[in-house]
Amino acid sequence: MKLNIEQLFLIFIIYSFLGYIAEVIYCRIVDGEFVNRGFLFGPLCPIYGFGAIFIIVLLHRFFHSPFLIFILSIILTSFVEYITSFIMEKTFKAKWWDYSDLPYNLNGRICLRNSLLFGLAAIVMVYVINPVLFRLVFKISAPVLNTSTTILLIIFIIDIFISGIISISLKKSIVIATEAKKVKLKSIPGHLEKIITDQINNLKRYPSHFLKGFPDLININKEAFDIMHKLKLKEKMKKKK
Repeated sequence: MKLNIEQLFLIFIIYSFLGYIAEVIYCRIVDGEFVNRGFLFGPLCPIYGFGAIFIIVLLHRFFHSPFLIFILSIILTSFVEYITSFIMEKTFKAKWWDYSDLPYNLNGRICLRNSLLFGLAAIVMVYVINPVLFRLVFKISAPVLNTSTTILLIIFIIDIFISGIISISLKKSIVIATEAKKVKLKSIPGHLEKIITDQINNLKRYPSHFLKGFPDLININKEAFDIMHKLKLKEKMKKKK
């Protein structure tokens, strides 16, 4: 069963959405609250979409063997998660998740528990969801498919662009606050304090899912966020005077 690029992109979006739903449900069960998970504004977790597409494209020849699908999916999805974590850390100078406290992890980027869950999810995807999903996708007429995927692609690109800009701004705030922790707050020169305060004020505009959706981002950079909090309090006290 061959899929063209537009059909693959639509499937990518669908699995990105399903991954987002799975993350929200998981956080609701574990943390007891609904959190807008994901790097983007929209209800998408692209890492799930990419994982799904790689499985569909690369592992279709092993459809006859659920065991091989399970093992190879573990390897493939773990690789995708590791590379994604590495690229995001190098790009934004911050870790967005960290599994260091879980057993059998690799550099805190992937862990055995999640890899096994991805393997099980791949079994469900390949043998339960895909047969139904493929039939639905093939029923979509070419004009409708072309129009819908074009609109989705434009929205997706805009979302990535805006989220990337905000993440870079957040990275700058973390870097500046990290540098500020090297000196006492009282000894920060006025000009530098203004620069830092301006950066901290930018945090007010950050979407909550950047901070709530990735708690490890705060935990790993705890000292930097403590500095941010102190500077916020200092600014409030100045305004009251």
